[in-house]
Amino acid sequence: MCRKYLPILCFIVSSLFISRCGRPNGSVYLDGTASCKPPCWNSIIPGETSYEEVLIILGQMEANGQGHMTILGESQIKMLRWEDQNRSFYYINLENDVVSQISFRIISFTLNELINRFGDPEYLHLINTQGGPSGAFYYPSKGLAFYGGAKWGTDQNFQILPETVISAVFFTPPSDLDTMVANVHGSKVADDVLRRIKEWEGYGNYPP
Repeated sequence: MCRKYLPILCFIVSSLFISRCGRPNGSVYLDGTASCKPPCWNSIIPGETSYEEVLIILGQMEANGQGHMTILGESQIKMLRWEDQNRSFYYINLENDVVSQISFRIISFTLNELINRFGDPEYLHLINTQGGPSGAFYYPSKGLAFYGGAKWGTDQNFQILPETVISAVFFTPPSDLDTMVANVHGSKVADDVLRRIKEWEGYGNYPP
C-alpha cells in the first residue's frame, strides 16, 4: 500500500530512516530566516528556482564546507540530495527544470508544535502501512506538507493527537490541494490519494 499510494513520500521517508544521518536538525528550517521563510530553503524556492540556480546555490554551499551535493537523477524529473555537516539529508525534486519539492526529516517534533507554528492543517490523508497507521498533513495554500504517525482509536478509526509525531517535511509551491498532492505523491497516484483525503476537523478519531 505504501508503494501504491505514497511513492515519493515513502521513498524519502524510508531513505531517511535507514540512513546513518546523525541528529537531523531539519526543524530549524521550519523557522526560516527574514529573507527565506518556508517553503523557501537555503534560498531555493519551490516553483521558482531553476535547476541551474540550485546547482549554483548548493555548489557554493559545498565550497564553503557546509555539506555535499549528490545528483540522483538527470531526466525530465531530476532529484538532488544534500548532506549537511550533521549527516542530515535533504532531497530536492525538480520537474521541467524547476524545483517542485524539497523534503527532509525532523525529529522530536509533534503535531501540536506544528499547529502552534503554522495553524491547523487544511487536509489530512490517513493510511495503514506495514509500519502501522500514519498520516500526511497538508497546508496547500502555504506550500507545506508533513508526514507523521497516527494511532488506532476505537472501532479501528485513526486517532490523531497533539503528541502525534511528525517525522518528515515537504516544501512545495503554494497551490491548491490537487497540485500539492501531485507534487508530493506523484501525478500517477494523485487521483487515488485525493479520494482518501479528509478535511481537518481537529484532534480525535477519523474513520478509514
